[in-house]
Amino acid sequence: MDLITLALNLYTQSVDPMIDLANIDEVRDTVVHCNRIGIHERHPYAGTHVRTAFAGTHQDAIKKGLEHHTAQAEATNTPPASHPWQVPYLPIDPKDIGRSYEAVIRLNSQSRKEE
Repeated sequence: MDLITLALNLYTQSVDPMIDLANIDEVRDTVVHCNRIGIHERHPYAGTHVRTAFAGTHQDAIKKGLEHHTAQAEATNTPPASHPWQVPYLPIDPKDIGRSYEAVIRLNSQSRKEE
């Protein structure tokens, strides 16, 4: 297990790893440069496609989860960033690692194709 995965797995369980990964892309690029080893695009947390939903059902669940998160934060009068994070398929708020959720549908071998 690599340090980023360990640290952010701890973070998802409310354990502060005390490592600043707010600019995870810079950390990833430095590791790739120093080790001369690429990082898989679906690597947990650091991959370029890790926050991209590849199926419409995942996108729908994430969309509803984000809406629920915002509604719960408003109902409890807390800022969304301070409200407990519980969104399907997103173990942490992408903003915590300097990312955003991108709703992009990508067809793969498991996707249904309309003809």
